[in-house]
Amino acid sequence: MTLDEVIAWLRGIEDLACSVYAEAAGSDAASAELSVFLRRLAEDEALHYHLMGSAADLLRSHGKEVRSAVLVDSKTKERVAGPLRRLQAQSQQQQLARDSILEALVEAEMSEWNNIFLYVINTCVEISPAFQYIAAAVQAHEKRIERFLAG
Repeated sequence: MTLDEVIAWLRGIEDLACSVYAEAAGSDAASAELSVFLRRLAEDEALHYHLMGSAADLLRSHGKEVRSAVLVDSKTKERVAGPLRRLQAQSQQQQLARDSILEALVEAEMSEWNNIFLYVINTCVEISPAFQYIAAAVQAHEKRIERFLAG
């Protein structure tokens, strides 16, 4: 598996998460506080989508194919995307509940997803130090989730 393939998969997940979080934020199941939180997460995921686009551009400009040390197999894909797809289906059927939103969010966000994202970023840092600030953005995203859940 190439790093470009990993990035393409990550972009799809970031796009899905952005859409699902934004939908859930606008649902009746989301309190005002939860809605603000979900909208912020949707913004984070939109940014992550674009950052992965920048990573793909960097690799293309680097001029050689980079093999990924991380294998994103079907089980990993399901662990990450499954909770988001289930939440999306609940939203489309207007069956969202606060607990199901939070459960799906925790299940997806605490999977390998962010670690794979950071792996890509760290690989890009080796090519261009300009990517160093991105790791901090992902860590802030994770801390935001932890703070909300703790509160």
